[in-house]
Amino acid sequence: MSSGVPFGALRPPSAEFDWAKYVSSAKWRAYTEPRFGYALAYPEGWELQPGPNVLRLYMRDRDVGVVVCACGTRVADANQWAMRVQDILRKDFPGLEQVEQRVYRPGWLATLARVPQEGDDQIQVAILSSGQTHRGYAVVFVAWASDWQGVKPLFDQMAQNMRFP
Repeated sequence: MSSGVPFGALRPPSAEFDWAKYVSSAKWRAYTEPRFGYALAYPEGWELQPGPNVLRLYMRDRDVGVVVCACGTRVADANQWAMRVQDILRKDFPGLEQVEQRVYRPGWLATLARVPQEGDDQIQVAILSSGQTHRGYAVVFVAWASDWQGVKPLFDQMAQNMRFP
């Protein structure tokens, strides 16, 4: 099973990008997932790819991806669910290393990971996970480390506006 993260991982972005301007001028679109009932907002212009149990969002020109996973699970602990998501991600990102883990908000765990690459850049991954009674949720944010500080306010805004049942 592949994680399905929409991320080319073919090349680090070669040119500087004005993330502050992009974030401050982003127009947001709303999406509500019909099966699991979660809702989120994402920047206009991003590709939206709904699938069974997974929603993929992708900004192709900067190779930035977000995946929201929802599924029935017997795992009711956010840490166990985070470990399961990392195992799935390692299929697409061999060498994924957990860097830090902390409580994001009640019932949610934030895990920061990285994937070392040849050269100066690496892939950064942030996972928000919540294991509930019969359902697990994970939100995975992926970008090149050279873009991470710029795109992080966008990821933060997306995370803060997501609503789960």
